[in-house]
Amino acid sequence: QVGENLFSIFFNPQTQPEQIYNNNSIDYNFNIIADKINPILSVTFDGKQIQNNEIISAKPEILISLKDENLFRIRMDTLGLEMSLKSCKKCSFKRVYFKDSAISWKANLINNNFIIKYLPEITTDDTLALQVQGRDVAGNLAGTLPYTISFRIIQKQEAKSFNVYPNPFELFTKFSFVITGSEVPDEFKIEVFDSQGKMIKVIDQSEQNLRVGLNEYIWDGTDILGNKLQTGIYYYRVILRNKGVDLSLERGKVVKF
Repeated sequence: QVGENLFSIFFNPQTQPEQIYNNNSIDYNFNIIADKINPILSVTFDGKQIQNNEIISAKPEILISLKDENLFRIRMDTLGLEMSLKSCKKCSFKRVYFKDSAISWKANLINNNFIIKYLPEITTDDTLALQVQGRDVAGNLAGTLPYTISFRIIQKQEAKSFNVYPNPFELFTKFSFVITGSEVPDEFKIEVFDSQGKMIKVIDQSEQNLRVGLNEYIWDGTDILGNKLQTGIYYYRVILRNKGVDLSLERGKVVKF
């Protein structure tokens, strides 16, 4: 228990005959300090921490992690955890119970990291919000206020909000775009050409996995072999397809200093 404690060990507590019994025990005084450290709560959507009002998959995998530094008091269940969902922009938050079939959870006995997996079924286009609060076994809250994040769902699959910035660029530029729907396109690449029409660079999923929501790919101005390109005008084509259907054939030019 918290505070001063006494630990005593007795050897042969007068069960076997001895000349002297008073040297058969050891007493050890020790102090237990109360756990006052807050656990760490984190929430990811399809493996990413998002910003407010970010577009996510219509079939997201939401992982909630509550990690505590106290390895002597391991969380084994959902007691002390609360989750609520606002299923539309004008709706109120409603409690989500952990007995829901869309929820599973597991305890980690090694690092005391408790994981909840939530697979909600979302069938409409709207802005939703998730609210989560948790406490460790000692009762310490993860935060003064619950973690709250809003997100947008668009059921139709398409690619939108394409942008290249900075343009012109000197050291690097970033291709960004948003994918909506519930699944990741099965074909993606950004092809870069010189002024003669020769393909000099291909950016694809080997650089970074594609995801529903915001995608950002950085190009450092090098060719396929890693050589720095000269100052000039270059042309790009973005190919995004899913099951043979074109989602984007965006074309444009980018200027390198």
